Amino acid sequence: EYIQVFVPQAVSPVEEIATTDLVSNPAEHHSAFTLARGIGYVYFIGLFLVIAWKFIGFLQLAKLVFRHGVCQRGKRRFVFIKNLQSPFSFFRLIFIDPQQFQSESNDVLLEHETVHVRQWHSVDLILLEALTAIHWFNPVVWHLKRTLTEVHEFLADQCTISEKCPPQEYKRILLSKIGRAHV
Repeated sequence: EYIQVFVPQAVSPVEEIATTDLVSNPAEHHSAFTLARGIGYVYFIGLFLVIAWKFIGFLQLAKLVFRHGVCQRGKRRFVFIKNLQSPFSFFRLIFIDPQQFQSESNDVLLEHETVHVRQWHSVDLILLEALTAIHWFNPVVWHLKRTLTEVHEFLADQCTISEKCPPQEYKRILLSKIGRAHV
């Protein structure tokens, strides 16, 4: 019976690299790196596509602003676009059809969009767009985005009802808008 003793010897860095390459199996590392690299490529391609899609959306919004111009009416800033289906806001701008602006429900629609502007809902959406770009593969983030958009709408509706319009009248205005949109 004997005891084997291992005594480390001084090895130069060149010898260490040479022995490491000889000991490891290059086929194992190659397949693992290919899988990891493939997943990385898929992630970054998805990230690029989502960022490009968002960037194109911002360019289209900027194009609308430059094409139609901004009009100041009191404290509100408008971009009037003919045949716009539904008004919306982005930061301090309210995008609206000029005929909707002159309709009976003008105050209610404008109050709803003004609430979005006043509560800075665009900032939430921009931050969520960045999160969506980074986590494009995660369905929870996409669900969060839809949910936050709904919450913004509920908040704007609640403020509009409490400040400008009784609930029954607000329902009538919304239903008449939906009816016109489907005609």
